[in-house]
Amino acid sequence: MRLLLARLICIILYSFSSQCLSIENSSLTLRVVTEEMPPYNYTNEQGEFSGIALLILNELFKKININPKIEIMPWARAYRISTHEPNVLIFSMARTPKRENKFHWLLPVSPTNVWLFTLPEQEHLQVKSLKDINRQTIGIVRNSSYVNFLLAHPNIDNSIIIKGVIYESLYKMLVHGRIELLVAPIQVINFLNTKLVEDNNVKPFASFELPVIQGGELYFALSKTTPLETVTFVKDELAKVLKSEKIRHAMQAFNNELY
Repeated sequence: MRLLLARLICIILYSFSSQCLSIENSSLTLRVVTEEMPPYNYTNEQGEFSGIALLILNELFKKININPKIEIMPWARAYRISTHEPNVLIFSMARTPKRENKFHWLLPVSPTNVWLFTLPEQEHLQVKSLKDINRQTIGIVRNSSYVNFLLAHPNIDNSIIIKGVIYESLYKMLVHGRIELLVAPIQVINFLNTKLVEDNNVKPFASFELPVIQGGELYFALSKTTPLETVTFVKDELAKVLKSEKIRHAMQAFNNELY
């Protein structure tokens, strides 16, 4: 009986290890989607896709031995694809209660702090709370996690929310007076301020920090219909990447530069 039990345990352990190895050694296929969101993931001046999230992602690809094409598209489309197809990796995404059960969340890869921005010349529009908003037009990326948050406030309705495709276009709308307020991570606007505007007198500034919906971090996530063994494998390898000296130093430099 003991010999039979021992053999059974060995079979189970072998089956489990073989399953893990089959994932690791097979041609794992992932569809990878994201948006233009500097400085996390964006097309640089040389036309190359860059950013701290991409650096982490490339290290992950090396770990799991794949080299998928990264598809850059409007956030609303990336989100739709990741909620309708299996084996889709989406980044960089805020984790919220509404999204919680729609994805397999991997790990947070970078911090984010979301603010309302305005222009120095519009000092009278400074917002210290959402109660101060009085029909000012608000730019926000379509399908952003903060759209529903804003619409839940009695001072705000759809008529004053202008939904854009990417942060850079909304930034330019603010600078040129086509919108009065902009919702964006402070890291994004700090980056665009250094790249797009030289005159400090016209650079958008942070007026009011929005409450954190959940976590205050950006995640990599896999679509809900992705097999659990794939999720576990990718998550474990991502954890190793985030602990590596190369990525820890890169994250430290990223945070020092943009705060």
